[in-house]
Amino acid sequence: MTWLQSHHTIERNPKTIILMAEMDWDLDTTIGKLHRLWWWALDYAADGSLTKHSPETLAIAVGLSADRGEALIEALSKARFVDKSPCLRLHNWWRYAGPYLRGKFGREPDKWQAIAQEYDIPGDTGPQEGKKGQDNTPKQARKAPNMGLQAEFEAIWGRYPKKHGKGAAERHFRATVKAGIDLLAINTALDNYLRCDRVKSGFPKDGSTWFNEWREWIDQAPDISREEEQGIADVFSWYFDNFMAEILDNETAVDKFKKDNYILAKEIYKAAQGDKDTIKTAIRSYRAHCAKGKMDFSFKGLSRNMPEILVAIKKQEVR
Repeated sequence: MTWLQSHHTIERNPKTIILMAEMDWDLDTTIGKLHRLWWWALDYAADGSLTKHSPETLAIAVGLSADRGEALIEALSKARFVDKSPCLRLHNWWRYAGPYLRGKFGREPDKWQAIAQEYDIPGDTGPQEGKKGQDNTPKQARKAPNMGLQAEFEAIWGRYPKKHGKGAAERHFRATVKAGIDLLAINTALDNYLRCDRVKSGFPKDGSTWFNEWREWIDQAPDISREEEQGIADVFSWYFDNFMAEILDNETAVDKFKKDNYILAKEIYKAAQGDKDTIKTAIRSYRAHCAKGKMDFSFKGLSRNMPEILVAIKKQEVR
């Protein structure tokens, strides 16, 4: 059965918001069209390259009329779901389709290695021959769940900033990365870690240490800059002054509210790309929506609905 990894963060990813706005789609349509494109590519563009297909073909593949092909490609490119350089291709295709492609071309490793190399991922070097021709590959490597595991480790190791303890790091990697979902998780964890203050300050942990505890970084929101920190604080202050002054009438209540909603506020801030006026408009819009529907306003609800709210705001600005 053909399958493809799908990450839940696509729902609130700024790239998704851009595509929604460019194509005038709602959130469900946008996510659905993206997955149709990726599913189609597994069969007809396994290497991630779209150069051999016309814009009309791509449009029809996702359920659009043929005349919308050019607009679709431009929108996907603007949202960075496809690259135009070095050729028209699906962005980060190997990262998500790699596990499937290694299985599909399991008996023809040259094929999946060629695809990996197109995305700047080192290929598998294969078994190492000793003087008598015996396989001297370490036992642990021979027991790897697939031939591409070494390539995947090398790709992630290449991104890690402090290359101390590679042997131990690889052992931890092989012990914890058993399936495609694990590979996606460790990449997400590393993305988060690379954005934290400790790394930005030039003090990352040894590779052997981080690869032993990488799962701790899967759900951690990355640290943000002082400018972003101040921006979030300003939004909170505006929200308190305009809506919560009578309810949160003491410092303890305010501190608790901040603690309970800070991570959500970060997500909202990122989705709006730090534009405080946009965030204020989004809050007003969602509060009005909640009042009309007799629902309780919450930062959780606001965060969940931010993609559609931002598209609505953009449409209003255009008018």
